Amino acid sequence: MSEQAFTALYLIINLFATYTLSKLFILFFEHTQTRKWVLILSYFIYFALNSALYFCTNEIWINATFNIGAFYLLSLNYRAPVWKKVVFIPIIFLIPVMAEIAVIIIFRWLGLDLFTTGKNTDIIWALLILNVAIFLVVSMLLHRRTFQGIKEINVIKTFPIFVLSLCILLLAGVLPKISAKDEALTFLSAVTFIVMTIFIYVFVDYMAKVSREQARSEIFENQANQYKKQMDLLLNQYDNIRTIRHNISGQIQLIYSLIDNEKYDAAKTFIGDLTKMVHGNERLLNTGFVELDCLVNYKCNYARTLNIDIGISAKIEEEIKIKHYEYISVIDNLMDNAIEAVTKINSNENKKIEVVLSAFKGLAYIQVSNPFINKIKQTHNTFSTSKQDGDNHGFGLQYVKSIVNKYDGKIQITYDAEFTVKIFMCNIDKPD
Repeated sequence: MSEQAFTALYLIINLFATYTLSKLFILFFEHTQTRKWVLILSYFIYFALNSALYFCTNEIWINATFNIGAFYLLSLNYRAPVWKKVVFIPIIFLIPVMAEIAVIIIFRWLGLDLFTTGKNTDIIWALLILNVAIFLVVSMLLHRRTFQGIKEINVIKTFPIFVLSLCILLLAGVLPKISAKDEALTFLSAVTFIVMTIFIYVFVDYMAKVSREQARSEIFENQANQYKKQMDLLLNQYDNIRTIRHNISGQIQLIYSLIDNEKYDAAKTFIGDLTKMVHGNERLLNTGFVELDCLVNYKCNYARTLNIDIGISAKIEEEIKIKHYEYISVIDNLMDNAIEAVTKINSNENKKIEVVLSAFKGLAYIQVSNPFINKIKQTHNTFSTSKQDGDNHGFGLQYVKSIVNKYDGKIQITYDAEFTVKIFMCNIDKPD
């Protein structure tokens, strides 16, 4: 392979490596604190200097020193405590090193030795395969929470990634040997491999974006349904009040008539029915957080139709900064699970759910407790029930855990006398 072809291919591959590095930083730090153009410019400068250094010297200690220093400078783009940067930057540096060692071991086991021959062709293949491997692993780790929120992934959309991965494994072992004696074929095969790599980079990012949008769409659709149900309840309450106002004169006369005829029990029953009509759909929660109030009030009124009593204790002392659709989804899942569990209880005496909500000093606390009769199954850290819809129940808790993890929270689940879920989350805004 000519020096010009090697230089061009190396720069393209190093561009992939720089993009993968940006993914690694997002994996560890998540929040950026600079504008997007500043972030892109800083990575481009790193790419240019790193590429130039590679062609100028082969001294490992010089490259290592430069990269660690550059990583600390790149970390200025991200919002994180100093101690976190001090700890994680060396880890970010070591990940590609450990990945290279792992790939070398695997290749030697397969009878290939692309990393140590010193040939330009082998260096190109080795770097390309290494960067694809690191990118795929980082992408899976980076988007693990996103994919946990998806019940189904379209097979038609995911099939190409499996085909391409298989082709890469075959090409990694076959193309270097086939093209070793023909420079034109070597260059052509390397370009083909790079095109496939670009497709993988774009495809993986596209799948992550699609899965995020699908999860968000499901949440928004659920939230819209909650608003509609709450509106229906309000309209129903308004119709009941109109009915009472329209018939109030006749109803008062009927009560007087029952009392005059000493039919006190009938009068009490009639008054009780009127009271239920007025307060049947009352607002139990009024925090000013519209989405939360709508959800909880709907769940409480729905539970009441099932003869389930829900006790609400809410102390929201600060604005909820957690993304509202995620905060609401946590409460929605927990209350749905609690209501479903209590409906299995035959006795009306024990049909009670307790909900505690609070937000203060940068923390959001959620607690939902309910009695249960179904046997709780715990596998590792996954909970499920003996009900027919146990899979969805377990999925709901898994989705809740993914949101709790996103906001650096903690979830505690106990199931002795009652099934209780306690959640602490940092009340901060985090990007999707």
